[in-house]
Amino acid sequence: YSLMKTTSSTSYTNTSADPGDQYYYKVVAVSADGATSEYSNAVTCVCDLACPTVTISNVESSGKVKLTWKAVDGATKYEVYRATSKSGTYKRLITTTKTSLTNTSVTKGKTYYYKVKAIHTKSSANSVYSSIKSVKTK
Repeated sequence: YSLMKTTSSTSYTNTSADPGDQYYYKVVAVSADGATSEYSNAVTCVCDLACPTVTISNVESSGKVKLTWKAVDGATKYEVYRATSKSGTYKRLITTTKTSLTNTSVTKGKTYYYKVKAIHTKSSANSVYSSIKSVKTK
């Protein structure tokens, strides 16, 4: 173990962690006069990818649905899921390396719900799903 940070806070975010890598942490308390406690038990976690932030719109000229999101550091691809109700069953629509999708298989006047997941080469580092976005096709 090596010292990561000395802080007076009760939390710490390791901003240099790489997605897919497993990290182990211990904490020690230090008093104002420099006395230290015993080390805590080790805790471990695998750093996940960040969650994609998705925007959605209707393509005016065609009535189709366009989703866009910013690239997620460490992601090799993205899975896009769709359902016809917010709490319905989401089916994977596509896996893509792009950061946008125009969904052409929609029906005019119908509402669709979408969510996107960033994928890493190590599946244990995949992101959680984005927030659900919906649009009624025109």
